[in-house]
Amino acid sequence: MEKYQDFETSPASENIQRTIDRLHQIQTDYYFIVYNSIKIGAIRIVRKKNRRYRVSPLFILPEYQGKGIAKAMMQTVERMYEDGLVWELETILEEKIVGCMKN
Repeated sequence: MEKYQDFETSPASENIQRTIDRLHQIQTDYYFIVYNSIKIGAIRIVRKKNRRYRVSPLFILPEYQGKGIAKAMMQTVERMYEDGLVWELETILEEKIVGCMKN
């Protein structure tokens, strides 16, 4: 939020009811990201058709960013959802969009 001031589309600016609604979606899994026994972020995995998965959001507290934690989390969920052929990661417009497919 501080970096981009994106108050319209950032998950950080959504109301709590929207987050609760997402938690109850049957195709959605949420996980806390824990580092040294401290909850420092979370990731949401959305199961789509044809072995496709979408990550939105993935967030890490600012003081833990830049340590490779998000990358490690992505590697972990790829192992957890080993049937996934396509992974989608939503980013804000200011960030480079990267797509990947498993072989």
